[in-house]
Amino acid sequence: MTLPVEELSALKRTREFLRDMLGSNLTTIRKNAREIRERAGRCLKHYPFDMHIDSVWEKRIEEHNRAMREFSCKKPK
Repeated sequence: MTLPVEELSALKRTREFLRDMLGSNLTTIRKNAREIRERAGRCLKHYPFDMHIDSVWEKRIEEHNRAMREFSCKKPK
């Protein structure tokens, strides 16, 4: 069972991994293919399932919409 803190860590670790990959050239990637695959596997070990991401995203959209409604209802003084 993956804990929420592990999912968050996996998201951050995956973002860092992808940034590192973008900064690497093809030769470096080829030389380190095994290490890269292992690192990718570690990123995905606790990566959240789509349904968890969708659920969090839907809540975030609801919070944003609620905040926008509250903001638009406030009258300037």
